[in-house]
Amino acid sequence: ILEAAHRGYFASQLDPAGRPWQPLAPSTIRRKGHDVILFETGKLRESLTRSAGDSKRAVSHRGLIFGTGVEYSFFHQEGTGHLPQRAHVGMDEDTLGVLVEAVIDHTVEAMKAL
Repeated sequence: ILEAAHRGYFASQLDPAGRPWQPLAPSTIRRKGHDVILFETGKLRESLTRSAGDSKRAVSHRGLIFGTGVEYSFFHQEGTGHLPQRAHVGMDEDTLGVLVEAVIDHTVEAMKAL
C-alpha cells in the first residue's frame, strides 16, 4: 500500500500532502540532462516504491516501519540552506484510511481466532 502511494508521489512529483515539489534550477537541469525531480540514479525512488537494497520495511504487532536508508534522503525531505525541501516520505489521508482499515480487519480476524 505504501509503496504504491510513493509510486504516485514520484510520478506526480507531489509530496504526501499533495503539494508540488519545488522545480529544479535551470543549472541542475543542464547538469542532469533532464528535469525529473528527485531522480539521478533511481536509488531513492526504488527504495520507496519497491523493496530494494535501501528499503526500510518492517511490520509487527507493535508497529510499522516504512522508509529508506538512502543517505541523502533526509536532506531532500527536510531541505537545507541550499537545497529546497521536497518531501517524499509519508502518507496522505487516503492511504492512512486504507492502512487503518487493513489493521482493523486484521485485528478482527485475529480476535475471531481466539
